[in-house]
Formats: sequence, structure tokens, C-alpha cells
Amino acid sequence: MEGRADGQKLAEELFSALTTRVLCLVERDSGSFQFDVQSLREYFVAVYIFDEADRNARDDCLVALLKRPYWSNVCRFFVGKYSKGEVRGIRSVLQNLGTENNLGLHPMLRSTAALFLNDRTYEGQKEDPIQEVVDFILDGPGVVLAEDGLLDVAGSALQLSERAGRIQAVRHLKARLESESEPQIRIAAASSLRRHATADDNLASWWWARYDSTRDWLETASQLGILGDLKLDAGKKLAQLLSASDSDSTWAAQLLAVGGYDGSCDDVMRVVKRDVNDGAAEVLHSVARTSPVGRIAIGATTAMLRPTNTTVGGAGVTSRTRLRGKEKTSVLSMVVDATAELRIRPSGTATDADWQRRLVRIAEVWGDGWVLRQAVAAVPAGTALGTLEFLVQSEHPELHEALTTEREAREHRNDISWWSQQLVDAGDGFALRHWVFSILTCSYSPVVVALADELSGAVDKLAAKHYVAIRHAIRAFRSNLSISRELALHDALRLNQVTFSPRTLWLAREGATEASVTWIDKRISGGFDELLTAGIGDLRELARLVGNDKVIKFDTFRGHRESLPVGGWASNIKIGSLRAKRAEEVLRNPHEWPGDLVQRAVEAVEDRMLVGLAPIGQVADADKWFGN
Repeated sequence: MEGRADGQKLAEELFSALTTRVLCLVERDSGSFQFDVQSLREYFVAVYIFDEADRNARDDCLVALLKRPYWSNVCRFFVGKYSKGEVRGIRSVLQNLGTENNLGLHPMLRSTAALFLNDRTYEGQKEDPIQEVVDFILDGPGVVLAEDGLLDVAGSALQLSERAGRIQAVRHLKARLESESEPQIRIAAASSLRRHATADDNLASWWWARYDSTRDWLETASQLGILGDLKLDAGKKLAQLLSASDSDSTWAAQLLAVGGYDGSCDDVMRVVKRDVNDGAAEVLHSVARTSPVGRIAIGATTAMLRPTNTTVGGAGVTSRTRLRGKEKTSVLSMVVDATAELRIRPSGTATDADWQRRLVRIAEVWGDGWVLRQAVAAVPAGTALGTLEFLVQSEHPELHEALTTEREAREHRNDISWWSQQLVDAGDGFALRHWVFSILTCSYSPVVVALADELSGAVDKLAAKHYVAIRHAIRAFRSNLSISRELALHDALRLNQVTFSPRTLWLAREGATEASVTWIDKRISGGFDELLTAGIGDLRELARLVGNDKVIKFDTFRGHRESLPVGGWASNIKIGSLRAKRAEEVLRNPHEWPGDLVQRAVEAVEDRMLVGLAPIGQVADADKWFGN
């Protein structure tokens, strides 16, 4: 404003606005004003350092700022003043600092580099400098740190913007997926790539061009979300791969749901129906309810009389939909048509004939499997199961068998020998799983206590996915007050009259009384390691329970990243000390550790990183940034 005729007046008006309206400047002491908004202080500090420091000391200034988290915003404003040539040199500064022990391990350098990109510091730069910075951010453990929210100031998974690293991130992550063999790193890379990619990047064509008939390829395709809108050839390949693919931890139907499958190919739908009828219906909670996978899952939950708050995608039902253009009834249309008929839940006055019609319809569509057995288990106690058995015996043998098994279980609730013989007669895995569910939901507590060893042996044989499904089923069964009952195990546990395996305790906990849960929690802490190793779903609740009463050694959590997702579960539990070498190891290999514990390692390294670090004013004086 110097030299302007109205300069003095304008300056006074601006000063008045800053002190009375915007409140950028406040009078702390009489006649003394200072900036009250921290960002303004930081901006003017950055401008001062940039303008007044010796030009040859500019890199030294940047290094000093980068080493100090408190000065992060000043650092951003500082590099915002850089010329294009100076911006290109930032990467070498970051790389040199990355060789320092504690600072190089800490996510701060990578997160600051990401901030530089999002601040448009690299605006107008050619491709190579931007790619170099993106590679610096995501290389090595960076891709996992990015997914854990450790490279984003808001704690979210890292998202680079258009013209600020997004395209380069896609390029880096594609190359990473093509060569990476470590499962948890692949999961992180695929998740990040799915988030960064746009339609123009055509992820589907890229990954399908690299098709191979392995489970790893299928899991990555699911994580990338590229199983939708498939052409005929790709659909056939997918159907073949699904039929040959099997896993103890995850159903193919889950991969299709995550991958966004939206087709209705009968070969694929048969796989979905098979999985849902094997127990996947209990875990398909977040699938889109209008998708083919979602419709089959809803058909199952409707048939099993699950509460509306556990149906896929929330309350409500699918509409009746016929798929045109096919001469014969498709797998999907058969399930959807049945769902339309079954969606009206039987009332308290439903007759035996009403239940017969319902169960016959379920048996026609689903056959003998998890869905039919759960539907039969949900029949109210007042219904004459024996009569239903007689009526369906000749035309529906599978339903007859399910009704007979349920009737006998209810009649022998307190018969230890009968339940023992049923276990002996269990001829396959499905029969074993149904026996486990039935004894924990239908028998009386003395039977469970008497057969503790047999029950533990059966539970410990369960594949992880079936274990999780049964646990969800027991939880849902408890909400049906007309048939559910709670297990009273507290006296037997309190008096040390019974011993269950840790997996059995965790499973039984879902259907136990409040007093029993208290004693289960006391007993289960000794089996925490075993439960983590079993890989039986999300165990954050278990970690909170165990860590509330005892100290858990830090090393216990190695290799259990998948069982303990990020979510603040480690904040209020007792975890053993984290030694310096272990903290460094965690940050070198974050894929081996739960994200919440990676955060602890960051805090431990940061404490050591800042010890003995001189105030920046002293550094400026010692290095003569502003001359003598």
C-alpha cells in the first residue's frame, strides 16, 4: 500500500478488521499486538525464514523443519515458496533424512511428502518428480502405513488427489500388486488402488489381462472390486475358478460380494447358493441388497426367520423379480420367488399347516443344508413337529430328516447319552456343525457340562469360516425369545468342575447367561494366544476383555493383523512394554502387526526421535541462518 494516496487509510481499515472483526490480531499487552490464529503465525514465520535466511542455507532450514512435528505447517508454507527447481530437490532431502534411524522409520516424512502433494506444491511439475515423491511415500512399509491412517493428518487411509499424485499412485500400486507376494501387503495395496483408481484407469481390464486360476488372483480381484459388469468370457472363467476354489477362512460368496459381482450367471449363482447354504448366510451382512448375491443372502435370512436388523443391508425385503429371457427357472429367480412367498413372518397363531407349507417351500428351494436346519430350529415350541414329520415323509425326505432331528433334540434336551450318540453318528462336517449349534442352543446346561470334552473336540475341528458362522447363528438365535434359552455354566466354571477349550468358551459365550459370561471371561484369558492363532474372525472384543484384567505381551500380537483391525481397541488395555528394537521392527514390517499397535510403535519411536532435539531457534542461531 506504500505510495498509494489512500494507503494510510486502507491500512487503518485493514488493521481494524483484523483486530475487531476477523480477530486475527489481538492486544495481549497495552500497545502490543500479535497474531491469534495459529495458521497465520505459521505462515508469516515461514515467509520470514524463506525471505531472510541465507539462500544457501535453505535446505538446512527445510531439514530442521522436517525433523520437528510441531513445525509441520510452517514447513508446508515454507516449501510453498519454492521455485520449480527447488521443489524437484525436495525428494533428495526426504530420501537423505529417510536413512536416519528413528526419523526414517517414523511415518512423518512420508506424511509430510503427501501433504506437499495435496498442497499442490508440485503443481506444474513434469511426471517424473511427482512419481518419485509418490514412490517415496508408498515404497516398502509405506503402503501399509497409508492404509492404517498414519500418513493422513485426519487419520484416514491416504487419498492422493487428482494432479497431486493420484495417477502416480495408481501406477505404483499396480506394479506393487504384480510383484508382491506378502498377503497383508497385497491387501493394503489392493485397497489403496481401489480407492485411487477411476473409471479411466480401467482396473478390470488390467487385472483380467493378468488372470490366473489361483485363489490369490481371485482374492485380489475381489479386493479391487472388479467382479462386476463382466463379459461372457470373463464370467465363464470366474465360474470355473469359483467352483475349484475353496478356503477354510472365507467363502467364495464373500469374495463376490466384496468384489461387486452383479451378474446372474447360473454357474456363479449356484456357487453363491451353495456357500450361503453352507453357513455364509450368517456373515453376509454388508452386501448390496439389490445385487444378485444380496438377493440370495436375503432369501436365506428370510427363510431362517432372522430378525430384520440382521438382514443384509438393513430392514426391508426384496421385491419379487423374474429374470426374463431364459427358458428354465434360474437359480436366482427361484430364490427370489421363494423369498417373496416367505417374507411374511408366521404369526403367533400360525397353524401346523402354515408351518408345513413354509418349511416345504424352503426345502424345495434350499434342500438339506444350513438354511433348512436353521428354519426348522426356529419353529416355535408349540408346533407339532411329529405331525409335520408324518405329513412330509414321503414327498420331502430331506425335510423329514431335519424335522426328526429337531424333534428328537427337543425331546432329549437333558439326555446326555442321546447327545453323545448323535455326535458318534455325525457322518460328515455338516452333521458335526449342526450338532455343535444344536447342543449349545437346544440342550440343557448339564448336558453341555457333561460332554465338555466331546464338545471341545468338535469345536476345535471346525474351519474358521464355519466357526464364525455358528457364532453369528447362536447370537441371532438368542433374539428369538419363543425358542431360545441361555446356558447356565457359571457354577460349573466357578467350582472348576468343567474345562472347555478356548474356542469352545468363546463360542458358548454367545448363548450364555450374564453370570456365565463373567466366568467365561475369567477362564478364556489363558487361551488368548490360541484364539488369535485360530483366525476366527474379528477378535477386538476378546482383546479388550483379556487386556482389561491382565497384561498381554506385545509379541503376542505378531502375525494377527487380520484378526485385530484398526479401531482403537488397544487404547485402554494392558499391553506389555515395547522395547526400542521391537518398535523399530514393527515400523519396518507393519504388515505383521495390528494397525493399532503400529501406532504405538510410532509413538515410541517419536519419543526417542525428539529426545535431545534442539529448539529450532537455537539451530538457526548456531547455523547462522540469518547471518551474523
